[in-house]
Amino acid sequence: MPTPRRRRAAPQPGTDDSALLSLPIPAATVGRGLEFLNANDPALAIFDCTVAELRRTTLPDIVHSDERNWVKGRIDEIRESPGASVRLNIRLARKRQPAGSPALLIAQSDAIDSSKVTLWVIDLSDTLVTSDDRVQLLDAIERAAWEWRRTFDSVEMPIIILGSDLNVARINRAARMLAGKQYGEIIGQPLTRFESVEPWKSISQVSAQVQKSRAPVARQVKDAAGRTLDLLAMLFNSEEPSDARVIVIAWDVTALVDLQIRYEQQRTMATIGALVAGVAHEVRNPLFAISATLDAMEQASDGQLQEYFEVLRLEIDRMTALMQDLLVYGRPSTPTFAQTKVSDIIDSAVRACEPLAQKSRVTIHKSVNHDGNVIADRDRLTRALENLINNSIQHSAPDSVVDVESELLSVGKGPTVSIRVRDRGRGFAPDDLPRVFEPFFSRRKGGTGLGLALVQQIVTEHGGEVVALNATGGGAEVTITIPAPR
Repeated sequence: MPTPRRRRAAPQPGTDDSALLSLPIPAATVGRGLEFLNANDPALAIFDCTVAELRRTTLPDIVHSDERNWVKGRIDEIRESPGASVRLNIRLARKRQPAGSPALLIAQSDAIDSSKVTLWVIDLSDTLVTSDDRVQLLDAIERAAWEWRRTFDSVEMPIIILGSDLNVARINRAARMLAGKQYGEIIGQPLTRFESVEPWKSISQVSAQVQKSRAPVARQVKDAAGRTLDLLAMLFNSEEPSDARVIVIAWDVTALVDLQIRYEQQRTMATIGALVAGVAHEVRNPLFAISATLDAMEQASDGQLQEYFEVLRLEIDRMTALMQDLLVYGRPSTPTFAQTKVSDIIDSAVRACEPLAQKSRVTIHKSVNHDGNVIADRDRLTRALENLINNSIQHSAPDSVVDVESELLSVGKGPTVSIRVRDRGRGFAPDDLPRVFEPFFSRRKGGTGLGLALVQQIVTEHGGEVVALNATGGGAEVTITIPAPR
């Protein structure tokens, strides 16, 4: 009697078994509870069951009762090692052969979805083709599948394959690390579950656009960790009109974007520097003449205008200081680098700032946790630290403290030394933080807006970076980080 025609099992949510379903040999997949997820037509025939029966069947149900616990235990073992496989000689318990017929079962744990196991079955009672021939064929299939999974998992760029319902069908190891979750927590889940954070929100949006337009979509986005990612989404199989699956690839371009930003900053600083240096040079001579004239007038005065002279003198001093800052900022510099102790730089900067601190009734507290050497232009780096300390003093209330701390950090690119200056003032306005290093940007009355701009210029010369933020517990915190000798 001919075997009745069986309809192929429909894929379960979160699975992508199109390649498996097209195999000419019996193949199936089972889930964590060994329930059948999918099976091709040859597998339905060898299991001797219909599609409806398969939906209610687990792998132990088709194995002889004496071997069920043993088979379950061996498959549980390979789940501990993604991509591992095991070969088992079993007896299939079929309706037409209750005593069981010999078969070879090859089970392989999925390298991406730890809950899934792929099965290949060889009916050793079939005399038309020898078992050796079929084992050799399965060897080739098993090896090819393992190599494909290893290749997919070793790609450093995050790759995500989405089903037509935009559920996560497959991801490689890099994508799992991007999500910060285990495979079992991601596979089969809808993208909407992760939309609260980037880049998953953008991945969901570009994937929906791809399905709608059937054309590739690219986008650049920052993730929750501050990394800049380029996303490219496209149809998994654009040649098949009914295939709505989407593949998304991500590139981490943080280093490139940071390099571009730094280049633009340096170019802007060079342009502004040339301009302000020219202005400062032209203003300096008239300012000197005004100061000399004021001295002469003060000597010829009978003392009645002394309070006006004092106001004018303060304004001239302020303009002179501004001109000096403009010349320092705009003059092309050639730093002289040498090994310098971190404590020497901090001590020099603190000594220079003590008069202002005493006048403002502010205490400077030093904490040198790293007293090694750095390769630096001592005078310029000291000037940068002076600017930070003076800025903190000017924003501190009387009888408060300004902390100056140093420590050695270990990062991927090598060791770095950080010098942190923190005050107990009102801190930065959140809207101002992106602009605090811009030239001439200042919220302090009488401020020139060049102090932090000079700090950034000097730190950049040293191959480091400077970061401003509001400290936990209140106050502003600015940290200089520069490379340290290995």
